[in-house]
Order: sequence, then structure tokens, then C-alpha cells
Amino acid sequence: MFMERSVFGKMSPTRPWRIVAALAFFPMASAEAKVATWTGDPWGEMTRERMVENADLMINSTWTPRRTIHNYRSPTRERTTFYQGVTYRGVAYNMVHAADDWAGFLGKVNSTPGGETSYGNDCSGFISIVWQLPRRLNTVRFEEEVTGPAELAHSLGPIGSGASVAMVQGDVFNRSGNHNILFDRYSANGVVSAEQTPGPRATSLPHPEMRRNWSWSALSQYRPIRRNLLAEVDAPPDFLPGDWARTTPSGLNFREGPGTSHAIIASLPMGTMVRILDHPDSGVRLGSHHWWHAEFFGDGRTGWLAGGFLEPAGAPAGSGWADIVITTTDPGFEASAHWQPTASSSHGHGSHHRRRSTATTYDPATWNASLPYPGNYRVYAWWDRAPGAPSQASYLVGHADGIAQVVRDQRHHEGRWNNLGVFAFEDGPASVRLLCWTNTGSVVVADAVRFVAMDAPPEPGSFAHWRLETFGPGDPPGTAARGPLGDPFGHGLTNLAAFAFGLDARRPDRSHLPRIERGGDQPALVFRRLAGSAAVSYRVERSTDLLSWAEWTPPSTRMQVSADTDGIMETVRVTLPTEEDTGAVFHRLRLTEVNGN
Repeated sequence: MFMERSVFGKMSPTRPWRIVAALAFFPMASAEAKVATWTGDPWGEMTRERMVENADLMINSTWTPRRTIHNYRSPTRERTTFYQGVTYRGVAYNMVHAADDWAGFLGKVNSTPGGETSYGNDCSGFISIVWQLPRRLNTVRFEEEVTGPAELAHSLGPIGSGASVAMVQGDVFNRSGNHNILFDRYSANGVVSAEQTPGPRATSLPHPEMRRNWSWSALSQYRPIRRNLLAEVDAPPDFLPGDWARTTPSGLNFREGPGTSHAIIASLPMGTMVRILDHPDSGVRLGSHHWWHAEFFGDGRTGWLAGGFLEPAGAPAGSGWADIVITTTDPGFEASAHWQPTASSSHGHGSHHRRRSTATTYDPATWNASLPYPGNYRVYAWWDRAPGAPSQASYLVGHADGIAQVVRDQRHHEGRWNNLGVFAFEDGPASVRLLCWTNTGSVVVADAVRFVAMDAPPEPGSFAHWRLETFGPGDPPGTAARGPLGDPFGHGLTNLAAFAFGLDARRPDRSHLPRIERGGDQPALVFRRLAGSAAVSYRVERSTDLLSWAEWTPPSTRMQVSADTDGIMETVRVTLPTEEDTGAVFHRLRLTEVNGN
């Protein structure tokens, strides 16, 4: 404890510790002031919410001394006077022992005889208490000890990297031997802090000495650090790959790279739709913005946008991209009467959600969707704020490969879409279930679920697009029934054949199937195919024993092609060669879907 005094008294850190310790006995008002109220907390998990509560308590609480006190501050500015009967805000600054939490500080203020005292805290004691560290650390020891073998925290980047890493409320900026501040939020050109610094304790807000604006240049000597053992995951990023966003200003610069130093590709009008792309640097913080790699929906160009000028959005109307939201008032939602309808707050999705008391029983709330085409979908869940919400709410996502259990903390991140993961789905029915069986909390919240397609919708003219237009919710689901080799209507005709020959899958006209016709001395293979389409390969094959087949490419002189009246199909007539031997020769037409289209 006495060595800490020597550090903050600006003693040279190169001096031997025995000398520093000898100089550490600085005059104080009484033996009481030498005893630190706070000596450390049991080390374990904590939430960011708790960090903020700890900081707010020491910054926002008010106190009124019963006697006038002259409080020690520093060797150069040794005393601050706090007058009897005057109300002050925030724990007083003190560098002598600097380990008072709010309760300890208030107890001393209420019982002081007055005069020269050493009540309060300094910047590192403030962070130690906010983070609930097992002991109080000073600025010199802070980075070394929290990131050392004790593994109390970890560095987010090198000194001066605060502008390029993603800071979250409760993280710390540390300048060894100088100062520590708690990150609260971003400002226009830097950050807003919560901290303990010398200064008057004003009775009105804001208190500039305890919540300050820091520019990035002022933080150039500070290292960003994050506490370990956070009880909840970090706040979700603004956007994930595959998310849709809408521009909010009248003209937003679309740049070749992240940051304003890169060239402008275009100026996007207000309301322009973009899709966030996967990129190693997407979401990087430069200056006052996160930058996102995105695709301009209008023409497919890619570039970078400042996230402060984007808002989350659904897929563009009429684009064909699947973006399906099911709320508790939609027909796709199912739940027993134990899930009680509740009016939503400002954090809810829609006007109502459902709540259920936790119980050791299987009584899920279920969201059912009908996905228009197979592929990868990101699944999201939204929940409203509720007292007693669980830290381990279990969602069951039924996908093409089985069922995935995803646990989320409903005590946090309410009022936004929370990512449950990306899963492969077949087209047709899909569901998400929320269990009421959890070992934490007392109330589970069912609000809304969302399926967002990660894969592009099928292109017109492709087999996948034909499937999308052919099958409806009442038709047999799944890849087996709706895939190329499926025969969902029992006609003995595969889906790919119906598509390739332009037939109605439900009521096929068999007269349009491939056939052998005789015109004169030579037979001809006649069939219909998609005009100008590369979605299907049509290959003529020959065999003499129906076991071994070989492809035969007819010369152009043997092919006649005539367009059908619908403009979609064309009829092909292939004149087959005359066989000189007397054995039978068989011909067939092989269909192959090209590139899975």
C-alpha cells in the first residue's frame, strides 16, 4: 500500500524498492485514513451492466460532509476543501491510499471529525472497484498485473490502437504510470469516459472532471484493455455478413476502402439498400465510425460505408431474397396457454410478446416458417426486456442436418435482432422452438424470430426458380420430393424432366416427352428443350445392350431446331444414323442439371 503512494507521488520507478518504500510514509490526518475500506472482491464473472452500476454509483451519488474537510489530492495540489453542509457529487479524489468504494467513502464522510483528511479514490482505485478486481492496482502495475499470469484482463491492441479496435462499454484505456479511464461510449472524434480525476465535485450535471471527451490524439499513449470472465457475451455488432442495411443521409460516400482516406466510388442517395459482405476488416473502427464492406443492391458494386449512417433493414421488396419474420401474433406462432400475452415495451417487436414462468417441463413456444428455397439462412431471435429473464434461454433450431440448441442470455441485448447462427435448410417448413426449461431466471420471453437467406434467390430460368414457382406450402416438402430426381405427384416423371421439357409437374402432357419418329428411311429423335438455356444439358446416348451407353454428338446437318410459339421452348429433331448391322441399337436422352441451377 505504501509503495502505491510513492508511485502516485511521481517517485522515479527506477529507484530501488527499498528506497521507494522508505519514502512512502507521507503525513496523513489520522490512522483511520490509512486504512483502505475496499481491499478487493472475490474474483469471478461479472456483467458489463454491473461495471456501469459500480461506476455510476461512485460518479453520480451525492454526499454532504458533517464537518469541513481538507482532503489530500497530490504532492503539487495537496488539498481540496469540502465545506460542511454543502452537497457534492461523486467520490472525492485522493492519491494517498485511494481504495474507498462508495459505502466506505460515505461512512467516513458521515463520521469525520473534520480537518485534514484523506478520503476518496484515484483513477486506478476507481477501475479496480468498477472491475471488481481481487486487489487494488495502480497505474504502473495495472497493465502488467491484469494481463499477466493472473489473467484478469487482456489487451485489445498495442498502445494507441484505440481508434482501430471495437471498444465496448466497460473496457479500459491505460497509460502506465499516468492514468486509467473507463470507456463509456464513442463521441464524434474520440470517446466519452467515466473516470476518477482531480476537480471540484459540482452539484449539477455534467461533471466535466469525471465524464470527459477524449480525442483520439489524446489517447495516443493509451492501450485498450478488456476484463476477462465477462458473464455475458459482448454486445452484438451492428451488422453481420448477409445483413441488409439502408443509408440514412441524403448522400453517403461509398468508398474503395475503410476510412475517409480512400477514393469515393459513388454518393448513395438516402434510402439506398446495401447488403453487408463478409470481409476480415468489416466492422473495423476508424475515427468515430465502424466501417462495413457492402454490396450496392442497385448494380452489384462493392465498397465501404461508415456504419453511423446505416440502419438495419429487411430485404428489398420484390428482390426475391427471403427475409421472413414471425411474431407471436402471426399464424406461424404456436404456444400453450401458459405463455401469457404481454404488451411490449419500447424494446419489443410489435405490440405484444409472450412470457412464461420457467419450469422443468417441455412446453416450448414455436415459430413456424415456410422457406421459399433451400440454402443457408441466418436465424435471429428478438426478445423484450423482462424482470427475471434467464441467462440461459434455450432455442432449438430445426435445420437440414438435425436440431441445434442455441443458448442466449435474455437479460441483455433486448430490443434488437440477436444472431442464433447460420444453418442449412431445405425449402418448405422450418421452425424454431424456445424452451421454458432453464436453470436460471424466472420468466422466459418469446417475441419474434427471423430467417434471412444468405444465398441469392434462384435466377429466373433456373431449375431452382422453377421449383420456387411450382411448389407451394401444401406440396410435399424437402429435397427428396422437390429435388431434380423427385416425383412428388406420382406421374413417373422427375422434376428435372418436367422442367427440361416444359411440362406441368402436376398434369404433364406426355405427348411432349422425347419420342422416336420415322420420316422416310431414317428415324429421328424428337424432343422439346428450353430455348437458349444453359440450366440443363441434353445429351443423346447410344447402346446396343442397354447396359453400356456412350454419348453421341450429332453433326449439325442432322439437327433441326424450331422455336415453339411460347418463346420459352424449342423443338429439336435429330436424324439418327442408319445402322448397317442387323443388331438392335437403342437411343436415349440424358438430362443433367448444370451448376446446380
